[in-house]
Amino acid sequence: MQMCKYHPENDNIEVLAVLQGELTGEQKVIIKKATVKTKTNYGYPADESRIFFFVEKYYETNYLKPTKGALMGTGYIDLEEVDDYRKEMTAVQIAQFLDGKECDI
Repeated sequence: MQMCKYHPENDNIEVLAVLQGELTGEQKVIIKKATVKTKTNYGYPADESRIFFFVEKYYETNYLKPTKGALMGTGYIDLEEVDDYRKEMTAVQIAQFLDGKECDI
Protein backbone atom coordinates (compact mmCIF):
# COMPACT_ATOMS: atom_id res chain seq x y z
CA MET A 1 0.00 0.00 0.00
CA GLN A 2 1.25 3.39 -0.94
CA MET A 3 -0.02 6.92 -0.52
CA CYS A 4 0.72 8.51 -3.88
CA LYS A 5 0.24 11.64 -5.88
CA TYR A 6 0.32 11.48 -9.67
CA HIS A 7 1.67 14.55 -11.47
CA PRO A 8 0.24 14.40 -15.03
CA GLU A 9 2.22 17.47 -16.12
CA ASN A 10 5.48 15.48 -15.91
CA ASP A 11 4.02 11.94 -15.84
CA ASN A 12 5.53 11.28 -12.41
CA ILE A 13 4.19 9.35 -9.42
CA GLU A 14 5.31 10.77 -6.10
CA VAL A 15 5.21 8.23 -3.27
CA LEU A 16 4.25 10.16 -0.14
CA ALA A 17 4.22 7.22 2.26
CA VAL A 18 5.02 3.54 2.01
CA LEU A 19 2.52 1.61 4.05
CA GLN A 20 3.49 -1.82 2.77
CA GLY A 21 5.40 -3.22 -0.21
CA GLU A 22 6.76 -1.57 -3.34
CA LEU A 23 4.99 -0.29 -6.44
CA THR A 24 5.48 -2.30 -9.62
CA GLY A 25 5.55 -0.78 -13.09
CA GLU A 26 2.11 -2.25 -13.80
CA GLN A 27 0.67 -0.70 -10.63
CA LYS A 28 2.10 2.71 -11.59
CA VAL A 29 0.29 2.50 -14.94
CA ILE A 30 -2.97 1.61 -13.12
CA ILE A 31 -2.54 4.58 -10.75
CA LYS A 32 -1.95 6.97 -13.66
CA LYS A 33 -4.98 5.70 -15.58
CA ALA A 34 -7.22 5.79 -12.50
CA THR A 35 -6.14 9.36 -11.66
CA VAL A 36 -6.80 10.63 -15.17
CA LYS A 37 -10.10 8.74 -15.45
CA THR A 38 -11.49 10.02 -12.14
CA LYS A 39 -10.54 13.60 -13.07
CA THR A 40 -12.05 13.29 -16.55
CA ASN A 41 -15.20 11.36 -15.62
CA TYR A 42 -15.96 12.67 -12.13
CA GLY A 43 -14.04 15.91 -11.73
CA TYR A 44 -11.82 14.71 -8.88
CA PRO A 45 -8.70 16.86 -8.58
CA ALA A 46 -5.66 15.12 -10.04
CA ASP A 47 -3.32 16.98 -7.71
CA GLU A 48 -4.61 15.43 -4.46
CA SER A 49 -2.84 12.46 -2.89
CA ARG A 50 -4.66 9.16 -2.77
CA ILE A 51 -4.11 5.78 -1.16
CA PHE A 52 -4.12 2.80 -3.50
CA PHE A 53 -4.71 -0.75 -2.32
CA PHE A 54 -3.54 -3.55 -4.59
CA VAL A 55 -4.71 -6.96 -3.47
CA GLU A 56 -4.43 -10.40 -5.03
CA LYS A 57 -7.94 -11.43 -3.97
CA TYR A 58 -10.93 -9.95 -2.19
CA TYR A 59 -12.50 -11.85 0.69
CA GLU A 60 -16.11 -11.44 1.69
CA THR A 61 -16.84 -10.17 5.17
CA ASN A 62 -19.74 -8.53 6.96
CA TYR A 63 -18.32 -5.60 8.92
CA LEU A 64 -21.47 -3.93 10.18
CA LYS A 65 -22.35 -0.24 10.41
CA PRO A 66 -24.84 -0.08 13.30
CA THR A 67 -26.39 3.29 12.41
CA LYS A 68 -28.72 4.20 9.54
CA GLY A 69 -27.61 6.11 6.49
CA ALA A 70 -24.59 6.15 4.26
CA LEU A 71 -21.03 6.91 5.27
CA MET A 72 -20.23 10.60 5.20
CA GLY A 73 -17.05 11.41 3.29
CA THR A 74 -14.32 8.84 2.94
CA GLY A 75 -14.40 5.93 5.32
CA TYR A 76 -11.26 3.98 6.08
CA ILE A 77 -10.90 1.37 8.75
CA ASP A 78 -7.80 1.75 10.88
CA LEU A 79 -7.30 -1.84 11.90
CA GLU A 80 -4.85 -0.76 14.59
CA GLU A 81 -7.88 0.66 16.43
CA VAL A 82 -9.85 -2.62 16.34
CA ASP A 83 -9.42 -4.67 19.51
CA ASP A 84 -7.46 -7.91 19.06
CA TYR A 85 -6.20 -7.05 15.54
CA ARG A 86 -2.64 -8.28 14.87
CA LYS A 87 -0.37 -6.92 12.12
CA GLU A 88 0.68 -10.38 11.02
CA MET A 89 -2.89 -11.32 9.99
CA THR A 90 -3.42 -12.26 6.34
CA ALA A 91 -6.22 -10.76 4.25
CA VAL A 92 -8.42 -13.84 4.73
CA GLN A 93 -7.78 -13.75 8.49
CA ILE A 94 -8.74 -10.05 8.59
CA ALA A 95 -11.98 -10.79 6.70
CA GLN A 96 -12.82 -13.56 9.16
CA PHE A 97 -11.80 -11.38 12.12
CA LEU A 98 -14.09 -8.49 11.05
CA ASP A 99 -17.03 -10.70 10.06
CA GLY A 100 -19.99 -9.88 12.30
CA LYS A 101 -18.21 -7.07 14.19
CA GLU A 102 -19.65 -3.55 14.30
CA CYS A 103 -17.61 -0.57 13.16
CA ASP A 104 -17.73 2.82 14.87
CA ILE A 105 -17.64 4.96 11.72
